[in-house]
Amino acid sequence: MDKTSPEYWDKFWETNELPKEINVKKRSVNGYLYSEFDAFFRKHIEADSQKSILELGCGNSVWLPYFYKNFKLNITGLDYSVMGCRRSEYILKAFNTPGKILLGDLFSPPPELVERFDYVVSFGVIEHFLDTIEVLKAHSRYLTNDGKIIVSVPNMHGFPGWYQKVMNREVFDTHVPIDRPYLREALKKAGFKNIDVRYVLPAAVSAQIEGEKNDSYIQFKKTLTLALSRMTKILWAIEIYTGIRFPRSKMFSPAILAYAEK
Repeated sequence: MDKTSPEYWDKFWETNELPKEINVKKRSVNGYLYSEFDAFFRKHIEADSQKSILELGCGNSVWLPYFYKNFKLNITGLDYSVMGCRRSEYILKAFNTPGKILLGDLFSPPPELVERFDYVVSFGVIEHFLDTIEVLKAHSRYLTNDGKIIVSVPNMHGFPGWYQKVMNREVFDTHVPIDRPYLREALKKAGFKNIDVRYVLPAAVSAQIEGEKNDSYIQFKKTLTLALSRMTKILWAIEIYTGIRFPRSKMFSPAILAYAEK
């Protein structure tokens, strides 16, 4: 069911840099993706120090400190990668954030985590599993009776998916391509209601280029990706400084965000 493995992610996190803290108060082109996510979260999440949030697949994530500092939520993270958990623990400490990071399989929740959380979130997790409905049902097990779920997946359709496939087919093949209608229907079949699913950003160019195989064109691919990324950020700058909004679409948007209620 899982198109990756704990070993895959242990190796992945060993070779990736630690992320910087999210700062949504500073308006900038480089932080525009976070601003889009932040606007979505503020529509659906209530700031309340009595409420709790669980991030599934939290390895190396900066979202837990964000939720603590912006919504006052009690935070917990769960991941099946040892290296991912270590990274997350380091990030909490570095960003002065109280919280718990637990090593475990999201399909086998410890009894104390079942039906405990007001919010369950995951970013770039569900698309690595063949059965999207079942992995969403697994998310639901951690929620209270009136809990809310938020998930994000990369858009592996249109140009973003094609570009990742060209840059590194091995990485593309670890994903199940998910579009907006598919995710909405999967959430519905998993038992969720009041569903809100939308594409994020008008366009973006990014790809995970490094792979296990030697690639003689890797430097060219990195240079090209950087150049194209800078070009798309012109659209972001226009939106930030003029207020003009370009369409979000399956063809060009880099990600999908979804909210639903149990």
